[in-house]
Formats: sequence, C-alpha cells, structure tokens
Amino acid sequence: MPVYLLSQIIPKTVITQIYTSCHHRVRTTHVIINEWRKNIHTKSFTKDIENTPFHRRTQHMSLTHIGYHTTTKNAMSGLTVLLLVLPFPLAFVIHDLEEILFQHRWMLKNKESLSERFPKLRKLIDNLARMNTKAFCVAVLEELLVLLAVIAYVLCQGEYAKEAWVAVFIAFSFHVIVHVIQGIIIRGYIPGLVTSILLLPYISYGLWCIWLGVPTLQLFICSVAGIIFMLLNLRFSHWIGKLLFPE
Repeated sequence: MPVYLLSQIIPKTVITQIYTSCHHRVRTTHVIINEWRKNIHTKSFTKDIENTPFHRRTQHMSLTHIGYHTTTKNAMSGLTVLLLVLPFPLAFVIHDLEEILFQHRWMLKNKESLSERFPKLRKLIDNLARMNTKAFCVAVLEELLVLLAVIAYVLCQGEYAKEAWVAVFIAFSFHVIVHVIQGIIIRGYIPGLVTSILLLPYISYGLWCIWLGVPTLQLFICSVAGIIFMLLNLRFSHWIGKLLFPE
C-alpha cells in the first residue's frame, strides 16, 4: 500500500529517472572495479597515488576511493549509492524512532536534574520538555521529507548532487556524534544514544569516503553549510510540531 500511494504521488518520469540512474551506476561500478584490478599493480597507478596530496585523488577509481567518477562531474559511483546513499533514510528512521519512543518521557523524568547540572541550558531543557510525542513526530516527519528530497536530487544527478550529499551526511554524522558526547557528559542513557552507537561504523565509513573524495576547502564549506542548515531546520521542524500539537 505505501508503495502504491507513492506511485500515485510521484510522477512516473521521476521514478524512471531514479531507476535508470541507479542501474547505470551499478553497471559503471563493475567497469571501474575491473579497471582497478587491471591497474592496481602497475607503476602508473602507484605513481598516480603517490603524486596525489594526502592520497585523496587518483586518475583511477579504487575500492578505497569509493566516491565520484572522474569523467562525469558530481556523478556518484554505484558503490557509493548502494553502500551509503540508499541506506541513509533507513539509518535516519531507525535513529529517530528511538528518539520518538523515549524523548518526551525521558525529558519529563530528568528535567529537574538536568536543569540543576546545566543551569545555562535551562531554557532549552524546558523547551524540549514541553514538546510532546506527537509534536516530535511531526518534526521528525518534516526532517525525513527534507532528507528524501535531497536523496532524490542526488539520485537524479543534480548539478550540486555531490555538495548536497556531503552536507546532509556530515550534518547527520554531527548529530549522531553529539548524542554520543551527550551520553558521556551525562554518564547515562539519553534518547538516541543506542542507535547512535550502532550507527558509528556506518557514519565513520561514510566520512572516510568523503574525506578521500572531496577537496579540503569544499569539504569545509559543505560541512559548515550542512550543520547550519540542520540547526535552522531543526528549529523550524520543532516549531511546526508545537504549532500542530501544542502542549
């Protein structure tokens, strides 16, 4: 039923384009891997790597450089799509589901102790405690729609697909890492901590691939832009949730 509803909402041309894009990338990835196997032991391949700053870019795509084709601007490889892009919405849903289930009750239970330990954050703590589960679900839904829009743009190979992907992935990684740091500071459980720990291998692999495939300046700009957008959208989504479901 959900698939049928989506098929009625999303134009068939968009679905066809996304399918064709994914299929093309998978076929291209097989060609890239075969070329890598042929050239991995050649002197020219080794020389390309040695002459590249920080070993981050080569003229050949290797298994350790899963990222973007050198022949097509911003065209992400099939392995990147299969291993990082497509699982991204699932990782987001799993993480935020834990927050939905425990956020409100946990905040009500620990509101006073948190305010005593962190008096400068009392206003933020009170604001989160007043957000009920329904309002939080609306906020998560809004964030998921934004994420799906970005993923669709990436799969359609938009002009700034690479930048958009790097920005949203780093923003999500930042969010996950903040949860882990919060758990360490509080020395206990916080909503989202368990899934954050489980997602650490996934985001670590993704950040490593981004580090290998994106120039430093571009990486910095995308990171800052992604985190700023995440914070602004987080505030906007919470505002919508409270507007629809006030305390």
